[in-house]
Amino acid sequence: MTTRKAIRTEQTTLTNSEEIINYVCKNWDNSKKHLESAYVIYLDYNEKVIDWELLNTGDENSCHVPVYLIMRRAVKLMAQGIVFAHNHPSGSTEPSEVDIRTTENIYRRCLALDIKFIDHIIISTKCGPYSFKEQGNLQVYRNNQKKAEELLEHGSFTNIALNIVERFCQDIARGNSTYNSNNTVTRQLEKLYIKFFDPII
Repeated sequence: MTTRKAIRTEQTTLTNSEEIINYVCKNWDNSKKHLESAYVIYLDYNEKVIDWELLNTGDENSCHVPVYLIMRRAVKLMAQGIVFAHNHPSGSTEPSEVDIRTTENIYRRCLALDIKFIDHIIISTKCGPYSFKEQGNLQVYRNNQKKAEELLEHGSFTNIALNIVERFCQDIARGNSTYNSNNTVTRQLEKLYIKFFDPII
């Protein structure tokens, strides 16, 4: 694992996927193309590059992505948008399960901080780049988030959960609370959570 290093370039405006991909490929350090690396582009309100940063470099098969460092840096720079990029030395740019989970993790944290997650680009020297935005992945995350918000807004999940807890509290008041009833309530709430949110998250 290498030391985190910031790389500053001339201020450039990135308004679409083609410009973003060209920028990533142009500024990539090809001397380490045999190792998996992760970069972040931080953008301001006008989609101008604030910083192009090497987040980390791993080995031939993987690279640790400290998402909290991305968000901390974004807040420090007062970035309005970020693009995450990494490479696959193996050649295929098809995202792995880890890539998908990492992308959604970044997306959710950006949402919480009101920062736009613009794209995740995977590049390789052997085949064309993969854009999560162009492949529709980010739209899936948006749709899932919308479903979760609608469930909470309509009160379906909250009402049923409160019902379970209310019945449990009534049992406690009657002196009927036992270890088994505690477990039953926990299992009911877990099932409820899975029913409503597992398909989403």
